[in-house]
Amino acid sequence: MLALTLVTAAGLLALTLAGLGEALVVRHRAQSAADLAALAAATGWPSSDCGRAARTALGNGAVLTGCVGAADGSVRVVVRSPVVVLPLPAGAFSVTAGARAGPGGS
Repeated sequence: MLALTLVTAAGLLALTLAGLGEALVVRHRAQSAADLAALAAATGWPSSDCGRAARTALGNGAVLTGCVGAADGSVRVVVRSPVVVLPLPAGAFSVTAGARAGPGGS
């Protein structure tokens, strides 16, 4: 009985660590998607191109949830990426990342 308890506890610990590792990887991917989406939107300067940002985010495994152009030509974007942890239903968790891109200031 003790052996079964230890094996179960070890399995739960392994699943937890795997889920945390996956969340960390997805967080980095979401930040990369946000950076690229912001750059894509800013290429339409002086106006922002949020459609291009949405396509870029989607191509990098994220969904664009916010895109705002500023008067100085910069663009702020926010993206969301799902974290898939096998014992849980898909989409149970997600991470959010944001980025800004635009012309350099003086």
